[in-house]
Amino acid sequence: MTSGSEEPEHLLVAQDVFAGERFWAALDRLAGRRGHDEHPRILVGLVDPTNRYELRCVQCERPIATMEVRRDAEAG
Repeated sequence: MTSGSEEPEHLLVAQDVFAGERFWAALDRLAGRRGHDEHPRILVGLVDPTNRYELRCVQCERPIATMEVRRDAEAG
């Protein structure tokens, strides 16, 4: 069970890792640590800016993590 005051994890993700196998495995581990292991989850892209996303628990209707995808030019 998750805490009602638990803030979502804030992540920076490299563009070359985003949505790959390692990305999803890491999000699954994070969701498990935060009490959402067996809950359905969805990745939602925000409209502005377009490089921001949120992993939401469908069952709890809460964000698990927010993330910013860093494009290659922004990383250095």
